[in-house]
Amino acid sequence: MLEKLLTELPMAKDSHERGSLPYNSLYDDLKEYIYSHYAASEGRDRELDFGNITIAMPYFSMGNCNTLNLFDLDEIILFSFYWHNRDRYSSAIDIGANIGAHSIFMDRCGFSVSCYEPDHIHFDELTRNISLNGCENVKPFRVAVSDNNGVARFIRILDNTTSNHIQGSKDNVYGPTEDIEVPTVNINDIIDGVDLVKIDAEGHEDTILEELHTDAFDSLDMVLEVSSTRSAEIIFNKFSGNCNLLSQKLNWNQAESVKDIPVSYKEGSLFISRRFDSFYGD
Repeated sequence: MLEKLLTELPMAKDSHERGSLPYNSLYDDLKEYIYSHYAASEGRDRELDFGNITIAMPYFSMGNCNTLNLFDLDEIILFSFYWHNRDRYSSAIDIGANIGAHSIFMDRCGFSVSCYEPDHIHFDELTRNISLNGCENVKPFRVAVSDNNGVARFIRILDNTTSNHIQGSKDNVYGPTEDIEVPTVNINDIIDGVDLVKIDAEGHEDTILEELHTDAFDSLDMVLEVSSTRSAEIIFNKFSGNCNLLSQKLNWNQAESVKDIPVSYKEGSLFISRRFDSFYGD
């Protein structure tokens, strides 16, 4: 099933809008497949087979979420994007790398990858997964990407560590937390020579994008989760006049207003590019 999705998703863009009937049907079928895979693996390092690509991601709990959630349909859509654009890109940054699924998949597509994950527990699992998959072109950094080189307070959501975030990045926090200090790096200091940036920064993307030099898009593209209306407004005001904003909410058509931009993971991702007006290079 994964090989079929990887190959055919570009030809089925009407199935990319979250909540649509085609999306829901694919989502349910994929969820059943992934659950069956991990049930059959019984905790072993059984590879997920995408045809030309295989990756091993042992089961790992992140509170209410776990490794299985890293292979939902939205993630496979992005994996398909990496695969079909492997001739477009050679060097990528993975901001909010979690335990490495995107970084490892990009490595399999031939990219050199620098990945950034501030959570120390996720980072340890990330480095194990990089080693397990023999990824020689992935360099992990236990640091948060932001608008400065320094330190920040980092909130770990113990019931769901996929929602960990820089303090102040989210308005509402639920459940028990742990507050730690993490190093930060300025986004503009890590993008030289990079042609693709993936961001999943749990509310901190507005800070990153406000800091990012606009002329960086002369040579790089970005795919990201947008987590608030404020972030959508920042993106639209800063980039709509000089970049293409292609929205999963519109099956990857051009966003013509702020309302066209996803404002949470429940609405999908956004692709920003000055160079390309197509998500899949078709």
